[in-house]
Amino acid sequence: MAVVVEEHLDVLTKTGEKTGTSKPRGHVHRDGDYHRAVHVWIFSESTRELLLQRRADCKDSWPGLWDISSAGHISAGDSSLVTARRELDEELGVILPKDAFEFLFVFLQEWFVVGLYFCLFLVFWHLSAAVTTNELSMQIINVQLKGSDRSSIS
Repeated sequence: MAVVVEEHLDVLTKTGEKTGTSKPRGHVHRDGDYHRAVHVWIFSESTRELLLQRRADCKDSWPGLWDISSAGHISAGDSSLVTARRELDEELGVILPKDAFEFLFVFLQEWFVVGLYFCLFLVFWHLSAAVTTNELSMQIINVQLKGSDRSSIS
């Protein structure tokens, strides 16, 4: 039987600095520790459309709800750009070079939900490269597949 190791996240201060400590994701959420996640927004300049995905029903947070193009926690020791590229590949099957991403901003979001206190620095990236929906291969564990009447998101 394979042992599943829970992802570790860097614990941050309220100002977003690393404390030098990392903890399992579940402990970070349980304890209300500050940590980071990345959001990648795929927006078509030509059609003025934003690509959204529907979260899989098996997800531990917000199952079955609509979400941004791609997102994920930043693992301990990783950069936001490394995570943005990894999540885009894992969730949508798109592999792009570093220069296809444009850094936008960092935003601190704090909220309480279902007994957990989230203190999250969201790092926003815009995907500046053209992507067609034919290039997307959704990972069933992350997203619900839905038909699309659009063939290009550029």
